[in-house]
Amino acid sequence: QQKPDEAKIADLRKTADTPQPSNLTGTDLANFYYKRAQVRVLLARSDSLADAEAAVANGKNSDYRNEGSRYENLLARRLRDAGESKRANAIVVKQIAAFSNQTKGKLFGLFYNQTLTAIRNGDISTAESYVARSRALLNESRKWPAFAIYGTSYQAFAEDGAARVEEARGRLKEAEDAYHKASAFYAATLKYFPKWESLPADGAFERYADW
Repeated sequence: QQKPDEAKIADLRKTADTPQPSNLTGTDLANFYYKRAQVRVLLARSDSLADAEAAVANGKNSDYRNEGSRYENLLARRLRDAGESKRANAIVVKQIAAFSNQTKGKLFGLFYNQTLTAIRNGDISTAESYVARSRALLNESRKWPAFAIYGTSYQAFAEDGAARVEEARGRLKEAEDAYHKASAFYAATLKYFPKWESLPADGAFERYADW
């Protein structure tokens, strides 16, 4: 029922091939690379990693909570997909420390990333520990005022992480149930984006829901 939109793909390719403007520096240049990296990810282009690197390098003076950490999140995902788990892990560990006592909602995505990394490394016990931390934080978060806006994303990451662990343990029925819950929460999150203080990379939550 769904077919490739050739016009949209052509538009994405045009954006992905946009050369770096010579008049941009600092955070403006970082934002250019961040946006171009997102488009290259949507096109499954490997050069999205270089753009993510450039976004982080040029965004050192940006608002870390809403911009700099987003740049790093994209870079960590691209590094993990490229097999550079050690560098990706260092970024996530840094962010967990940064947000442990403020903007704690960001921890859900970070715990999820660590769950995926641990499973890829064959360390299911560590993956389970991050799922447990996510579950505990979810219970705490229900009392936060921000839960009304971000709660579906918190639940999506918690269920998705649990599903990955259940699958790794061979408990496929439990994994399937958790995946269905996660997909529904990811899809529900999209309607709250207009209220979010800052947005994740384009297409990220749609891909999570499809997975």
